[in-house]
Amino acid sequence: MFFSTFKAACKNLVRSIPFWLILGILTIIAIYEATEGLYNYYDPNLGEVIYDTDPRFVLSFAQYVQTVMNACVSNIMMYGMPLFTVVTTVIILFRDYGDGFFEIEKSCNMRPMNYYLGRIASLLTVNVIVAFLATALSLYVYVFTRGGVEELGLLGLLGDSLIRISRVILFVAFPCILFYITFTYAIGCLLKNGIAAAIAGLGYAIFYYVVNLMFRFRLAKWYFEYLSPLPEKVRSYFH
Repeated sequence: MFFSTFKAACKNLVRSIPFWLILGILTIIAIYEATEGLYNYYDPNLGEVIYDTDPRFVLSFAQYVQTVMNACVSNIMMYGMPLFTVVTTVIILFRDYGDGFFEIEKSCNMRPMNYYLGRIASLLTVNVIVAFLATALSLYVYVFTRGGVEELGLLGLLGDSLIRISRVILFVAFPCILFYITFTYAIGCLLKNGIAAAIAGLGYAIFYYVVNLMFRFRLAKWYFEYLSPLPEKVRSYFH
């Protein structure tokens, strides 16, 4: 019954119009953030500062390594992926409390734990895959619009980047995705209302983005280092 719930939840997600709308928005965010300038350095030969949007800019291997983390955290996980995660969770909750889908499955003697785990597993699977693809898209758009990585061919770039992306997704993005899924799902289950879950999940995502952007040095340092959805200690370690 667990796998039945898992497959049914995945089908409900991909058949939902809001799912494709928010996926399109996430794709736009990944591409847009990748086109923004990230690096600059002083070129003594030219006697001027060269930005990475300049055709003369050369992307070094060290800068490329740093870009992998930036592509995941700054471009995807800071606000785009949390919005996607909350919306997909709310879609599942609306099936539970909107059209009584849970009551249908409960009438078939399905255990609540199997139902719950199947739902969470489907959300994690879809969101982690999307996060991986969005991070890869953002990274490759940035790298290829900067003329590639110095002294690193296409096959070398693909082989190295897939390992680095997988690592950052597993240890940085996955806990963040899990947090937003369980937080939104818990609110929806407690209040038995998908709208309340959407408000809570989106509210926290917006709150974290705003305080991280504007009040980073005014709030307690330990929140950003240990308790935030993207803790700095973990990010720094895998950087």
